[in-house]
Amino acid sequence: MKLGATTIRREFSSLFELPNAASRITSMEGMRGYAVLLVFLVHHHTLFSHLLPPSSLLYGLSEFGHDIGHSGVDLFFVLSGYLIYGHVFQKAPGYFSYLRKRVRRIYPVFFTVFCFYLLASFWIPSISKLPHSPFNAVVYLIENLLFLPGIFPIDAMITVSWSLSYEFFFYLCVPLVVGATGMRRWNHSRRTAFFLGLLLLHFAGYYFGVLPHIRLSLFIAGILLFETIDSRRTKGRLPALGEFLAIGLYAAAILALCLFEFSDTRIAFHPHFPNRASVYWSAFLSVGLFGLTLYTISYKGLLRALFNAPPLRWLGNMSYSYFLCHAMVLNGAAFALRGGFAPPTLSPAMFLVLLILNLALTLAGSLVLFTLVEKPFSLLVKPSRAARSVAPESGAQEPPQELSAVSAATGNPGK
Repeated sequence: MKLGATTIRREFSSLFELPNAASRITSMEGMRGYAVLLVFLVHHHTLFSHLLPPSSLLYGLSEFGHDIGHSGVDLFFVLSGYLIYGHVFQKAPGYFSYLRKRVRRIYPVFFTVFCFYLLASFWIPSISKLPHSPFNAVVYLIENLLFLPGIFPIDAMITVSWSLSYEFFFYLCVPLVVGATGMRRWNHSRRTAFFLGLLLLHFAGYYFGVLPHIRLSLFIAGILLFETIDSRRTKGRLPALGEFLAIGLYAAAILALCLFEFSDTRIAFHPHFPNRASVYWSAFLSVGLFGLTLYTISYKGLLRALFNAPPLRWLGNMSYSYFLCHAMVLNGAAFALRGGFAPPTLSPAMFLVLLILNLALTLAGSLVLFTLVEKPFSLLVKPSRAARSVAPESGAQEPPQELSAVSAATGNPGK
Protein backbone atom coordinates (compact mmCIF):
# COMPACT_ATOMS: atom_id res chain seq x y z
CA MET A 1 0.00 0.00 0.00
CA LYS A 2 2.78 2.40 0.94
CA LEU A 3 4.61 1.60 -2.29
CA GLY A 4 1.40 2.23 -4.26
CA ALA A 5 0.84 5.60 -2.59
CA THR A 6 4.46 6.56 -3.29
CA THR A 7 4.07 5.59 -6.95
CA ILE A 8 0.85 7.58 -7.28
CA ARG A 9 2.46 10.62 -5.69
CA ARG A 10 5.47 10.30 -8.00
CA GLU A 11 3.18 10.16 -11.04
CA PHE A 12 1.24 13.21 -9.92
CA SER A 13 4.48 15.04 -9.20
CA SER A 14 5.70 14.35 -12.72
CA LEU A 15 2.51 15.94 -14.04
CA PHE A 16 2.29 18.99 -11.82
CA GLU A 17 5.74 19.88 -10.54
CA LEU A 18 7.47 22.63 -12.46
CA PRO A 19 11.07 23.33 -13.49
CA ASN A 20 13.39 25.20 -11.15
CA ALA A 21 11.98 23.41 -8.10
CA ALA A 22 14.78 24.81 -5.96
CA SER A 23 13.93 28.41 -6.80
CA ARG A 24 10.16 28.43 -6.24
CA ILE A 25 8.07 29.64 -3.34
CA THR A 26 6.13 26.43 -2.86
CA SER A 27 3.65 27.78 -0.32
CA MET A 28 2.71 30.49 -2.82
CA GLU A 29 1.80 27.73 -5.28
CA GLY A 30 -0.66 26.45 -2.68
CA MET A 31 -2.12 29.94 -2.32
CA ARG A 32 -2.84 29.99 -6.05
CA GLY A 33 -4.60 26.64 -5.69
CA TYR A 34 -6.74 28.09 -2.91
CA ALA A 35 -7.49 31.15 -5.07
CA VAL A 36 -8.86 29.15 -8.00
CA LEU A 37 -11.04 27.07 -5.68
CA LEU A 38 -12.57 30.34 -4.48
CA VAL A 39 -13.20 31.42 -8.08
CA PHE A 40 -14.81 28.03 -8.79
CA LEU A 41 -17.35 28.70 -6.03
CA VAL A 42 -18.40 31.95 -7.71
CA HIS A 43 -19.28 30.37 -11.04
CA HIS A 44 -20.74 27.18 -9.62
CA HIS A 45 -23.25 29.18 -7.60
CA THR A 46 -24.05 31.40 -10.57
CA LEU A 47 -24.80 28.46 -12.85
CA PHE A 48 -26.29 25.84 -10.53
CA SER A 49 -27.80 27.48 -7.44
CA HIS A 50 -31.21 27.60 -9.16
CA LEU A 51 -31.40 23.85 -8.52
CA LEU A 52 -31.77 24.58 -4.78
CA PRO A 53 -34.69 26.17 -2.91
CA PRO A 54 -33.61 29.77 -2.13
CA SER A 55 -34.67 29.31 1.50
CA SER A 56 -32.54 26.19 2.06
CA LEU A 57 -29.39 26.09 4.19
CA LEU A 58 -27.34 24.70 1.31
CA TYR A 59 -28.40 27.58 -0.92
CA GLY A 60 -27.21 29.99 1.76
CA LEU A 61 -23.86 28.18 1.96
CA SER A 62 -23.54 28.22 -1.83
CA GLU A 63 -24.28 31.95 -1.84
CA PHE A 64 -21.68 32.47 0.89
CA GLY A 65 -19.13 30.63 -1.28
CA HIS A 66 -20.10 32.85 -4.19
CA ASP A 67 -19.60 36.01 -2.12
CA ILE A 68 -16.21 35.11 -0.65
CA GLY A 69 -15.09 33.54 -3.92
CA HIS A 70 -14.58 36.96 -5.46
CA SER A 71 -11.57 37.39 -3.20
CA GLY A 72 -9.77 34.66 -5.16
CA VAL A 73 -8.99 37.07 -8.00
CA ASP A 74 -7.80 39.65 -5.49
CA LEU A 75 -5.39 37.10 -4.04
CA PHE A 76 -4.02 36.50 -7.54
CA PHE A 77 -3.45 40.25 -7.89
CA VAL A 78 -1.52 40.43 -4.61
CA LEU A 79 0.68 37.50 -5.64
CA SER A 80 1.30 39.02 -9.07
CA GLY A 81 2.17 42.35 -7.51
CA TYR A 82 4.72 40.63 -5.29
CA LEU A 83 6.28 38.46 -8.00
CA ILE A 84 6.32 40.77 -11.01
CA TYR A 85 7.48 43.83 -9.09
CA GLY A 86 10.18 41.72 -7.42
CA HIS A 87 11.35 40.43 -10.79
CA VAL A 88 11.42 43.88 -12.39
CA PHE A 89 13.03 45.55 -9.38
CA GLN A 90 15.81 43.00 -8.92
CA LYS A 91 16.68 42.17 -12.53
CA ALA A 92 16.02 45.41 -14.47
CA PRO A 93 15.09 43.46 -17.63
CA GLY A 94 14.91 45.05 -21.07
CA TYR A 95 11.35 46.27 -21.56
CA PHE A 96 10.54 44.41 -24.77
CA SER A 97 12.34 41.27 -23.67
CA TYR A 98 10.33 41.37 -20.46
CA LEU A 99 7.04 41.85 -22.37
CA ARG A 100 7.92 39.01 -24.72
CA LYS A 101 8.27 36.69 -21.73
CA ARG A 102 4.96 37.91 -20.31
CA VAL A 103 3.24 37.27 -23.63
CA ARG A 104 4.79 33.82 -23.85
CA ARG A 105 3.56 33.11 -20.34
CA ILE A 106 -0.08 34.03 -20.83
CA TYR A 107 -0.97 33.85 -24.54
CA PRO A 108 -0.75 30.10 -25.43
CA VAL A 109 -3.39 29.09 -22.88
CA PHE A 110 -5.49 32.19 -23.43
CA PHE A 111 -5.51 31.80 -27.22
CA THR A 112 -6.43 28.11 -26.96
CA VAL A 113 -9.42 28.83 -24.73
CA PHE A 114 -10.30 31.86 -26.87
CA CYS A 115 -10.56 29.59 -29.93
CA PHE A 116 -12.88 27.24 -28.03
CA TYR A 117 -15.13 30.16 -27.13
CA LEU A 118 -15.08 31.36 -30.72
CA LEU A 119 -16.10 27.91 -32.01
CA ALA A 120 -18.84 27.73 -29.39
CA SER A 121 -20.14 31.10 -30.55
CA PHE A 122 -20.70 29.70 -34.05
CA TRP A 123 -21.94 26.31 -32.83
CA ILE A 124 -24.44 27.75 -30.31
CA PRO A 125 -25.48 31.18 -31.59
CA SER A 126 -27.67 31.80 -28.52
CA ILE A 127 -24.57 32.16 -26.31
CA SER A 128 -22.52 34.16 -28.80
CA LYS A 129 -21.25 37.60 -27.75
CA LEU A 130 -20.11 38.47 -31.27
CA PRO A 131 -21.70 41.57 -32.82
CA HIS A 132 -23.84 40.90 -35.89
CA SER A 133 -21.83 43.28 -38.08
CA PRO A 134 -18.75 41.51 -39.52
CA PHE A 135 -16.65 44.66 -39.06
CA ASN A 136 -17.75 45.08 -35.44
CA ALA A 137 -17.17 41.38 -34.83
CA VAL A 138 -13.57 41.65 -36.05
CA VAL A 139 -13.01 44.74 -33.88
CA TYR A 140 -14.49 42.89 -30.90
CA LEU A 141 -12.17 39.91 -31.43
CA ILE A 142 -9.13 42.19 -31.67
CA GLU A 143 -10.17 43.97 -28.47
CA ASN A 144 -10.32 40.65 -26.66
CA LEU A 145 -6.99 39.48 -28.03
CA LEU A 146 -5.42 42.71 -26.78
CA PHE A 147 -6.89 42.21 -23.27
CA LEU A 148 -8.91 45.41 -23.44
CA PRO A 149 -12.13 44.15 -21.74
CA GLY A 150 -11.73 44.98 -18.07
CA ILE A 151 -9.60 48.10 -18.20
CA PHE A 152 -12.10 49.37 -20.80
CA PRO A 153 -15.88 48.86 -20.57
CA ILE A 154 -16.01 46.01 -23.09
CA ASP A 155 -17.82 42.71 -22.52
CA ALA A 156 -15.18 39.97 -22.43
CA MET A 157 -15.67 36.91 -24.63
CA ILE A 158 -14.06 34.78 -21.92
CA THR A 159 -15.89 36.06 -18.85
CA VAL A 160 -12.98 35.73 -16.43
CA SER A 161 -10.48 37.35 -18.78
CA TRP A 162 -11.33 40.84 -17.50
CA SER A 163 -8.74 40.08 -14.81
CA LEU A 164 -6.10 39.46 -17.50
CA SER A 165 -6.71 43.01 -18.65
CA TYR A 166 -5.76 44.18 -15.16
CA GLU A 167 -2.76 41.86 -15.11
CA PHE A 168 -1.44 43.03 -18.45
CA PHE A 169 -1.97 46.67 -17.53
CA PHE A 170 0.16 46.04 -14.45
CA TYR A 171 2.78 44.24 -16.56
CA LEU A 172 3.00 47.24 -18.87
CA CYS A 173 3.20 49.86 -16.13
CA VAL A 174 5.44 48.46 -13.40
CA PRO A 175 8.79 48.53 -15.28
CA LEU A 176 7.99 52.04 -16.51
CA VAL A 177 7.29 53.27 -12.98
CA VAL A 178 10.38 51.59 -11.55
CA GLY A 179 12.61 52.87 -14.33
CA ALA A 180 11.22 56.42 -14.60
CA THR A 181 11.47 57.11 -10.86
CA GLY A 182 14.92 55.57 -10.47
CA MET A 183 13.62 53.85 -7.35
CA ARG A 184 16.25 51.11 -7.47
CA ARG A 185 18.53 53.74 -5.91
CA TRP A 186 16.02 54.48 -3.15
CA ASN A 187 16.10 52.83 0.24
CA HIS A 188 13.32 50.53 1.45
CA SER A 189 11.65 53.21 3.55
CA ARG A 190 11.37 55.63 0.64
CA ARG A 191 9.98 52.98 -1.72
CA THR A 192 7.51 51.79 0.90
CA ALA A 193 6.33 55.35 1.52
CA PHE A 194 5.94 55.91 -2.22
CA PHE A 195 3.75 52.85 -2.79
CA LEU A 196 1.80 53.34 0.41
CA GLY A 197 1.04 56.88 -0.73
CA LEU A 198 0.06 55.56 -4.16
CA LEU A 199 -2.28 53.04 -2.53
CA LEU A 200 -3.97 55.69 -0.38
CA LEU A 201 -4.22 58.01 -3.39
CA HIS A 202 -5.96 55.28 -5.37
CA PHE A 203 -8.41 54.62 -2.53
CA ALA A 204 -9.21 58.33 -2.21
CA GLY A 205 -9.43 58.86 -5.98
CA TYR A 206 -11.85 56.01 -6.41
CA TYR A 207 -13.91 57.04 -3.39
CA PHE A 208 -14.51 60.48 -4.89
CA GLY A 209 -15.06 59.17 -8.42
CA VAL A 210 -11.81 60.45 -9.92
CA LEU A 211 -9.85 57.19 -10.43
CA PRO A 212 -11.37 53.91 -11.69
CA HIS A 213 -10.53 50.23 -11.12
CA ILE A 214 -10.25 49.94 -7.37
CA ARG A 215 -9.04 46.34 -7.59
CA LEU A 216 -5.76 47.49 -9.08
CA SER A 217 -4.94 48.48 -5.50
CA LEU A 218 -4.34 44.80 -4.69
CA PHE A 219 -1.26 44.83 -6.96
CA ILE A 220 0.13 47.70 -4.87
CA ALA A 221 -0.53 45.62 -1.73
CA GLY A 222 1.62 42.90 -3.33
CA ILE A 223 4.38 45.42 -4.02
CA LEU A 224 4.32 46.54 -0.38
CA LEU A 225 4.51 42.88 0.62
CA PHE A 226 7.66 42.45 -1.46
CA GLU A 227 9.25 45.55 0.07
CA THR A 228 8.42 44.31 3.56
CA ILE A 229 9.94 40.87 2.99
CA ASP A 230 12.89 42.11 0.94
CA SER A 231 13.89 44.58 3.67
CA ARG A 232 14.47 41.57 5.99
CA ARG A 233 12.92 43.52 8.83
CA THR A 234 10.52 40.67 9.43
CA LYS A 235 13.08 37.85 9.16
CA GLY A 236 13.05 35.93 12.42
CA ARG A 237 10.94 38.66 14.03
CA LEU A 238 7.39 37.57 13.21
CA PRO A 239 5.66 36.54 16.46
CA ALA A 240 3.69 33.30 16.58
CA LEU A 241 0.63 35.22 17.78
CA GLY A 242 0.85 37.36 14.65
CA GLU A 243 -0.09 34.39 12.47
CA PHE A 244 -3.43 34.07 14.23
CA LEU A 245 -3.87 37.84 13.95
CA ALA A 246 -3.20 37.60 10.20
CA ILE A 247 -5.79 34.81 9.86
CA GLY A 248 -8.22 36.89 11.93
CA LEU A 249 -7.74 39.97 9.74
CA TYR A 250 -8.36 37.93 6.60
CA ALA A 251 -11.47 36.39 8.18
CA ALA A 252 -12.63 39.89 9.16
CA ALA A 253 -12.26 41.03 5.53
CA ILE A 254 -14.40 38.08 4.41
CA LEU A 255 -16.94 38.87 7.13
CA ALA A 256 -17.03 42.50 5.99
CA LEU A 257 -17.90 41.37 2.46
CA CYS A 258 -20.69 39.15 3.78
CA LEU A 259 -22.06 42.02 5.87
CA PHE A 260 -22.07 44.27 2.81
CA GLU A 261 -23.98 41.62 0.88
CA PHE A 262 -26.38 40.95 3.76
CA SER A 263 -27.21 44.65 4.03
CA ASP A 264 -27.79 44.84 0.25
CA THR A 265 -24.80 47.16 -0.13
CA ARG A 266 -23.67 45.75 -3.43
CA ILE A 267 -19.98 45.82 -4.28
CA ALA A 268 -19.04 46.44 -7.91
CA PHE A 269 -16.25 43.91 -8.32
CA HIS A 270 -14.72 45.21 -11.53
CA PRO A 271 -16.27 48.66 -11.84
CA HIS A 272 -15.84 51.51 -14.24
CA PHE A 273 -17.80 53.77 -11.89
CA PRO A 274 -17.56 54.81 -8.23
CA ASN A 275 -18.79 52.30 -5.66
CA ARG A 276 -17.74 53.30 -2.16
CA ALA A 277 -18.39 49.89 -0.66
CA SER A 278 -15.65 48.60 -2.98
CA VAL A 279 -13.17 51.01 -1.35
CA TYR A 280 -13.87 49.63 2.11
CA TRP A 281 -13.75 46.07 0.84
CA SER A 282 -10.48 46.59 -1.01
CA ALA A 283 -8.91 48.27 2.03
CA PHE A 284 -9.98 45.43 4.33
CA LEU A 285 -8.83 42.82 1.86
CA SER A 286 -5.49 44.52 1.16
CA VAL A 287 -4.66 44.33 4.86
CA GLY A 288 -6.02 40.81 5.25
CA LEU A 289 -4.23 39.35 2.23
CA PHE A 290 -1.03 41.22 3.08
CA GLY A 291 -0.88 39.57 6.50
CA LEU A 292 -1.98 36.17 5.23
CA THR A 293 0.65 36.09 2.47
CA LEU A 294 3.38 37.56 4.68
CA TYR A 295 3.02 34.75 7.21
CA THR A 296 2.63 32.10 4.51
CA ILE A 297 5.94 33.10 2.88
CA SER A 298 8.01 34.28 5.83
CA TYR A 299 6.95 32.22 8.84
CA LYS A 300 7.22 28.47 9.37
CA GLY A 301 3.83 27.92 10.90
CA LEU A 302 0.30 26.76 10.24
CA LEU A 303 -0.25 28.76 7.06
CA ARG A 304 2.95 27.58 5.38
CA ALA A 305 2.17 23.96 6.26
CA LEU A 306 -1.38 24.32 4.91
CA PHE A 307 -0.41 25.90 1.60
CA ASN A 308 2.50 23.49 1.12
CA ALA A 309 0.08 20.56 0.93
CA PRO A 310 0.95 18.80 -2.38
CA PRO A 311 -2.61 18.62 -3.82
CA LEU A 312 -3.11 22.34 -3.24
CA ARG A 313 0.30 23.15 -4.75
CA TRP A 314 -0.39 20.95 -7.77
CA LEU A 315 -3.65 22.77 -8.36
CA GLY A 316 -1.79 26.04 -7.94
CA ASN A 317 0.75 25.05 -10.58
CA MET A 318 -2.00 24.63 -13.16
CA SER A 319 -4.07 27.50 -11.73
CA TYR A 320 -3.84 29.61 -14.89
CA SER A 321 -5.20 26.78 -17.04
CA TYR A 322 -7.86 26.11 -14.43
CA PHE A 323 -8.81 29.77 -14.18
CA LEU A 324 -9.45 30.12 -17.91
CA CYS A 325 -10.91 26.65 -18.44
CA HIS A 326 -13.23 26.03 -15.49
CA ALA A 327 -16.01 28.44 -16.50
CA MET A 328 -16.15 26.89 -19.97
CA VAL A 329 -16.51 23.40 -18.48
CA LEU A 330 -19.15 24.55 -15.98
CA ASN A 331 -21.11 26.26 -18.72
CA GLY A 332 -20.99 23.04 -20.73
CA ALA A 333 -22.30 21.08 -17.73
CA ALA A 334 -25.06 23.65 -17.15
CA PHE A 335 -26.02 23.51 -20.84
CA ALA A 336 -26.30 19.71 -20.63
CA LEU A 337 -28.50 19.97 -17.53
CA ARG A 338 -30.77 22.47 -19.23
CA GLY A 339 -31.20 19.89 -21.97
CA GLY A 340 -33.41 17.85 -19.66
CA PHE A 341 -30.99 15.71 -17.67
CA ALA A 342 -31.86 17.22 -14.28
CA PRO A 343 -35.08 17.89 -12.31
CA PRO A 344 -36.11 21.49 -11.49
CA THR A 345 -34.65 21.14 -7.97
CA LEU A 346 -32.15 18.80 -6.35
CA SER A 347 -31.93 17.37 -2.88
CA PRO A 348 -29.00 18.64 -0.78
CA ALA A 349 -27.20 15.31 -1.21
CA MET A 350 -27.59 15.35 -5.00
CA PHE A 351 -26.46 18.97 -5.18
CA LEU A 352 -23.29 18.09 -3.26
CA VAL A 353 -22.71 15.18 -5.63
CA LEU A 354 -23.17 17.58 -8.55
CA LEU A 355 -20.69 20.02 -7.00
CA ILE A 356 -18.06 17.30 -6.58
CA LEU A 357 -18.70 16.03 -10.11
CA ASN A 358 -18.38 19.52 -11.56
CA LEU A 359 -15.16 20.11 -9.63
CA ALA A 360 -13.79 16.84 -11.01
CA LEU A 361 -14.80 17.83 -14.55
CA THR A 362 -13.09 21.22 -14.25
CA LEU A 363 -9.95 19.58 -12.89
CA ALA A 364 -9.90 17.08 -15.76
CA GLY A 365 -10.41 19.75 -18.42
CA SER A 366 -7.77 21.97 -16.87
CA LEU A 367 -5.29 19.10 -16.64
CA VAL A 368 -5.63 18.50 -20.38
CA LEU A 369 -5.07 22.20 -21.10
CA PHE A 370 -2.15 22.36 -18.67
CA THR A 371 -0.48 19.23 -20.05
CA LEU A 372 -0.94 19.93 -23.76
CA VAL A 373 -0.58 23.71 -23.88
CA GLU A 374 0.57 25.55 -20.74
CA LYS A 375 3.37 23.28 -19.62
CA PRO A 376 5.08 22.72 -23.00
CA PHE A 377 4.56 26.22 -24.44
CA SER A 378 4.79 28.48 -21.37
CA LEU A 379 6.53 26.70 -18.52
CA LEU A 380 9.13 24.27 -19.84
CA VAL A 381 12.03 26.68 -20.08
CA LYS A 382 15.64 25.94 -19.28
CA PRO A 383 16.52 26.84 -15.68
CA SER A 384 19.09 29.52 -15.10
CA ARG A 385 22.58 28.64 -13.91
CA ALA A 386 21.71 30.08 -10.52
CA ALA A 387 18.71 27.78 -10.22
CA ARG A 388 20.70 24.71 -11.32
CA SER A 389 23.35 25.43 -8.73
CA VAL A 390 20.88 25.19 -5.84
CA ALA A 391 19.96 21.77 -4.48
CA PRO A 392 16.25 20.83 -4.70
CA GLU A 393 14.25 21.77 -1.64
CA SER A 394 12.93 19.07 0.61
CA GLY A 395 9.58 18.88 2.33
CA ALA A 396 8.08 22.23 3.15
CA GLN A 397 11.31 24.19 3.33
CA GLU A 398 11.36 27.43 1.37
CA PRO A 399 14.22 28.48 -0.91
CA PRO A 400 16.23 31.64 -0.28
CA GLN A 401 13.92 34.62 -0.68
CA GLU A 402 16.18 36.59 -3.02
CA LEU A 403 16.17 33.77 -5.58
CA SER A 404 12.52 32.94 -5.11
CA ALA A 405 11.14 36.34 -5.99
CA VAL A 406 12.94 36.42 -9.31
CA SER A 407 12.62 32.82 -10.42
CA ALA A 408 8.99 32.46 -9.43
CA ALA A 409 8.17 35.55 -11.44
CA THR A 410 9.94 34.33 -14.56
CA GLY A 411 8.77 30.74 -14.22
CA ASN A 412 5.13 30.79 -13.11
CA PRO A 413 3.64 34.08 -11.98
CA GLY A 414 0.25 33.42 -10.50
CA LYS A 415 -3.02 34.23 -12.08
